[in-house]
Amino acid sequence: MENFNIPYKGLSDGSHLFELEVDDTFFSEFPQSEITSGNLKVLTKLEKSSLMLSFEFHVNGTISVQCDRCLDFFDYPIDFVEHLYVKFGLNSSDISDVLDTMVLSFDESHVDLATHIYEYIMLAKSVRNVHPKDKKGKSTCNQEMIQTLKKFKSKEEKTMDPRWEILQTKLNTEN
Repeated sequence: MENFNIPYKGLSDGSHLFELEVDDTFFSEFPQSEITSGNLKVLTKLEKSSLMLSFEFHVNGTISVQCDRCLDFFDYPIDFVEHLYVKFGLNSSDISDVLDTMVLSFDESHVDLATHIYEYIMLAKSVRNVHPKDKKGKSTCNQEMIQTLKKFKSKEEKTMDPRWEILQTKLNTEN
């Protein structure tokens, strides 16, 4: 994670480029993460001035996510651009009234980008993860699991709790 800790104190004012790699080791540093595997490149452009730092992140690659329908893992493509602005103050803080701004103490010499990059990746991921369709428009989900789900769903529909039957009937007649 040292690669994500950018030393800015010795840099001259102006633009600086950093290329960072996000892989399985990166995600292992976030044990609560639902993402455990991925291969992403983060092209980071730093604009340094005496008053602030401005980061632009272009993240591109894939993460491995679990399908919400069939539970198999698949590669989910990620490609986005985000910005982070760093101001200087008396105390360091990631908390601000602006989502893309943080404050660093004047005493700091490095800025740790790992948590910010992780959060950007999590926000870029879909809320619902389902295998994409193939070129013919068919689902690429595990068909064996889909058939098993259909089998259990049909059994569930046949054995509906009688207390819910009235509501189901009412719902069907309203549509």
